[in-house]
Amino acid sequence: MNRINFEEDNHEVIDDVQDSEFIMHECMVVLHEMLIEPNEDKLTEDDAMALGVIAKAFKVMASKARAHELMNELGGLHPDSKN
Repeated sequence: MNRINFEEDNHEVIDDVQDSEFIMHECMVVLHEMLIEPNEDKLTEDDAMALGVIAKAFKVMASKARAHELMNELGGLHPDSKN
């Protein structure tokens, strides 16, 4: 699986075993530090609410991606699965 190497300055994508929830969390931390925190005084209540909804959507997507990763790690779909 690929992941972004946040420890290096160039943030290269490297092949590693980090999961999607970890990657999502690290990306959200960077976005918060770089964009949201410096502009908090400019955000309206609607802006803050929209950012909260987006954060929850990202968490849902990462959770579903993680479930897919776990399924693949365990050998993929069960033969009787209808998915």
